[in-house]
Amino acid sequence: MPIYLAVVERTRTGFGASFPDVPGCTSAAASIEHLPAMCLEALEGHLSDQEAPTPSPFEKVLAEAREYLAEGAFLLAVPWERATA
Repeated sequence: MPIYLAVVERTRTGFGASFPDVPGCTSAAASIEHLPAMCLEALEGHLSDQEAPTPSPFEKVLAEAREYLAEGAFLLAVPWERATA
């Protein structure tokens, strides 16, 4: 099961997340408790009709997100598996 890392930032109304390995895939949640489910829903919607990219190693995402992390963002690991009919 691939695990995608989301870069999560605090917003005025909760949390916003983006996936470096899945360009254009973003999510938001009003609370930290709802964030994992909302991120999973965003991945499912975004990848439902396309080839899923190979997740980058943790170290690569960490290096690319270092500036955001220094400003208070954090990484969230989101396991994703294509739903079967």
